[in-house]
Amino acid sequence: MLNYTEIAAKTCPRIKSERERLGMEKKELAATLGYGLSNYSSYETKTLPSLERVIEMAAFFGCSVDYLLGLSNTREVTP
Repeated sequence: MLNYTEIAAKTCPRIKSERERLGMEKKELAATLGYGLSNYSSYETKTLPSLERVIEMAAFFGCSVDYLLGLSNTREVTP
């Protein structure tokens, strides 16, 4: 079973990578999703977002929640 630190170590880089894939700045993405910049920035470096925010970000990025959390290497959402 993974602990918080292990999940954050997989999730934070994935969030950053997805933002970069879209060519967006942190400030722009935070504003688009309605998040504070400091909160969003912490999601890319050390803090796991709430489950609600993980779901929101996965939907925005067009990837699966499992992918965003680092539980799968398959980016695509499966029906």
